[in-house]
Amino acid sequence: MYGSDPELDALYDSCEGGDMAACDELYFNSGYGTEYEEFAITCGGTDTDNYGSCDSSGSTNGSGAMNYGDDAALDALYDECEGGDLAACDTMWWDSEIGSEYEEFAETCGGRTDYAAGTCEIREETGTL
Repeated sequence: MYGSDPELDALYDSCEGGDMAACDELYFNSGYGTEYEEFAITCGGTDTDNYGSCDSSGSTNGSGAMNYGDDAALDALYDECEGGDLAACDTMWWDSEIGSEYEEFAETCGGRTDYAAGTCEIREETGTL
């Protein structure tokens, strides 16, 4: 709940002010199902149908990379994800094209689950991975 964590409150305020990178950081650092997460998912209330990163400045979305071998940075994340780095799985999901091999592999937390509802790191923390 807003007011319970000064660091998350600062990210919330920045997100509300239009800092989309802060919205993404708030999402990754807030707990599953919290008010912070819900606010971050909508990019501070600006995008109620958001299915990806709020901040597209560092994203490879739009690059056209669909399969392993198409993008060196995504390939590195793929390899890290496959090796058990769940943060890499989450990053790859945010940075990959919708419908790509990269996204599909990330959604399964590197083949560890059928489908990841929420981030791979959160699923591991909650014991649902």
